[in-house]
Amino acid sequence: MRAVFNTSPVIFISKLGYFQKLLVLFDKVIIPPAVYREVMSKEDETTLLIKKLIEDGKIEIIGPSSTEGLLIYSGLHAGEIEVIAIAKEKSYIAVLDDLKARKVATIEGVRVIGTLGLLKLLKKAQLIDISNHELLDKLKAVGFRIKDDLFYEIMGEEDDSRY
Repeated sequence: MRAVFNTSPVIFISKLGYFQKLLVLFDKVIIPPAVYREVMSKEDETTLLIKKLIEDGKIEIIGPSSTEGLLIYSGLHAGEIEVIAIAKEKSYIAVLDDLKARKVATIEGVRVIGTLGLLKLLKKAQLIDISNHELLDKLKAVGFRIKDDLFYEIMGEEDDSRY
């Protein structure tokens, strides 16, 4: 799989400590220039990790050939526009959390996955071993906002004997 990441999934997956595990699932990971600028705007563990992964060639910074066709959609940020444009040009998966951006990507014929979808893939591939209850707590601790019922609808209810 090949994917183009927007800012929030990069930040949340990094803060959870799972970004390097995620790289196992993808042949190619791209961050557009606008997303790179957003991620680098605040120096923290995420920026250090992303810089290292770029230096190691695990993440590439690539811009779209054009964003012109997407400018008709109001309310999208520069990073979201670039993610959708690149994913459309290269037939990659767009990694987006914002609902409006996800809808636009779908209208444009782009496959979409979000932070929760990535976490579900990591669990399915047995790259992370954590209950959904623990995962929801960790997500909330790093500032990810989601209603509990929506989280369990996406991730699935589980009978976890650890509780």
